Amino acid sequence: MSAGEPPTGALRAHHALRADIAGAQHRFLAELTHELRSALTIIAGNADMLAINHPDLEDKLQPIIEAAERIDAIMQELVQKSEDELTRDDVTR
Repeated sequence: MSAGEPPTGALRAHHALRADIAGAQHRFLAELTHELRSALTIIAGNADMLAINHPDLEDKLQPIIEAAERIDAIMQELVQKSEDELTRDDVTR
């Protein structure tokens, strides 16, 4: 096949399969991110409320809040890297 010729059926099927896989990866990442962020929000929010209502526990709750924030930051970095990879794969198709 030269540069001006349309792709063959097999090549079109290959491109369609790659697009389907990329879409599935994107949906999985979106669902995973939503679930993790929801859980982290609940954990950090409850720890914050406990610290407000029970100041005597603040020193015990602060590590929980900080850990949730660290996990969220790590997750955001992983999500960004995954999205960059999906975008790069889309460009190279």
